Amino acid sequence: MTGANQYRPDYDPTICKQLPEYFKDGLSITQVCAWKLKIARSTYYEWKEKHPEFKLAAEMGEEISEAYHEKKLQEGADGLIDNFSAPARIFIMKSRFRTTYGEQKEEKTAGDSLLEKIVLGEVSIVSKK
Repeated sequence: MTGANQYRPDYDPTICKQLPEYFKDGLSITQVCAWKLKIARSTYYEWKEKHPEFKLAAEMGEEISEAYHEKKLQEGADGLIDNFSAPARIFIMKSRFRTTYGEQKEEKTAGDSLLEKIVLGEVSIVSKK
């Protein structure tokens, strides 16, 4: 392909072989899409839905990226990285790897809170006659 738009629109199953390797230096999905695959991020997610072999390779690659960042966090904690910023690395982990490191927020409704108070004996139900 030549010209200004270098993005490749068609799926090619041969990319699955090298896809996990693209993530080895901790690249994000966006970086792999733009720099390696030359596709839009939306295409990446579309291919994951439509092509099981791509999904498997992509998930393996994403885990390789996560492992890279875990290693960097450990090296920093061990004092092996000069000018290490634990908050910055933790932010990366929580924002990029939400399933593993994201904070779980439990949503409660007003009804849940009232039920919780009744169960805990903080509120009682009084019947009016």
